[in-house]
Amino acid sequence: MPVRKVGEDCYQWGNQKVYCGKDAKRKAILQGIAIENTGWKEAETARDFAKKKHEGQMYDDETPYMTHVDGVAGAFEDEHLKNIAYLHDVVEDTDVTIEEIRERFGEDVSRAVDALTRRKGEQYFDYIHRVKQHPEATQVKLADLHYNLNENTKPSLAKRNRKAMRILTHISEAEEINMNTVPNIGLTIPIHFGGVDGDRKMWLHNGHFLIGTTEDGRWGVYDLDRNDFVGWNYAGFPLTEKYWDWWKANDGLKREYWHLLNFEDAILLADWSDEKDKKRADKFNQGADDLSTSFMSKTQRSALRMKMNREDMEMARHPNRSQNWIPMRLIKEKAQEVREGLKCPTCGENRFGTLVEAKRHQFYCNKYGFQPPNELYFTPISYFVAKSLHNNEKSSNDGTGHL
Repeated sequence: MPVRKVGEDCYQWGNQKVYCGKDAKRKAILQGIAIENTGWKEAETARDFAKKKHEGQMYDDETPYMTHVDGVAGAFEDEHLKNIAYLHDVVEDTDVTIEEIRERFGEDVSRAVDALTRRKGEQYFDYIHRVKQHPEATQVKLADLHYNLNENTKPSLAKRNRKAMRILTHISEAEEINMNTVPNIGLTIPIHFGGVDGDRKMWLHNGHFLIGTTEDGRWGVYDLDRNDFVGWNYAGFPLTEKYWDWWKANDGLKREYWHLLNFEDAILLADWSDEKDKKRADKFNQGADDLSTSFMSKTQRSALRMKMNREDMEMARHPNRSQNWIPMRLIKEKAQEVREGLKCPTCGENRFGTLVEAKRHQFYCNKYGFQPPNELYFTPISYFVAKSLHNNEKSSNDGTGHL
């Protein structure tokens, strides 16, 4: 289809966009080549179409919806992905059909937009798993989710978005770890996680929770940041009553408070513990100095106990106090130092469960300017697992067969 002149210094390819001014003819020719060879139009055409269809819609009470669309598209340099990003909501939120997208922008774009369009009555995470089947749609959806995570996002929606990002970037919410592949490098793994018949398989969840099985098939959650098991025996945990009944009915004195019945309960406990940590951080940052030691590791707390004077040590001998007791005087003196340790100097975030977690966040924030979107960090365990698996793959390729 030839390019034709339609006005003073204005050219058009077929019935597509009219270009005027300097290089107008060349732009019109390139537009024609793009449509004939790839089936999709340039990003500016997709944006104009989206702008027209979203006209009058609002992202929030004060922001036009195209602000969101431009923000998502702005994450990409690739023109094809920009097209998909500009059009990612037009079918779901306007009267546009997939057939119209296919006719105007080609099969490749329409297929990605179709994957990004949530069906009526479709469960949200079923929709996310469907998006994941399409690589280009996955990239755009991740940009969409990232744009929607800001200081004004409701906590429940932010949690849903983060879970969606984990699904889109990983095979499962909990990454399986085969402990037999981890070399003996001095890394301490709880002996209680012996597994059934020595099958030491664990899962790493939310970056610092190890989920595994005991020798008798029970489940447990181990917090790598605290070097301690997570117990179910806390008020507020949804399954506490269930586990108290189970504990009493099954000779509880021989059971541990961190023993769980199944993998699903372990995931629930890890997520609940993570959210509880963040709520405690909020309370501490609002001035509750007495919580300062709850963000410290066992080693840090032991070091703080070494600062007790003679009077403190006399008080520590009281029969109602545990061997790990720390006087409130030292706890409150430490509060400001802990508060400063929790706050990221790069982005200002201070909502962390431990100083270890805060330090990990600060590393990524300072080095890269962002956090891994899947919330899995290179903790010691995940680093050594990744390293050992890499070495294992290399040895398999060269025939040596050892780590």
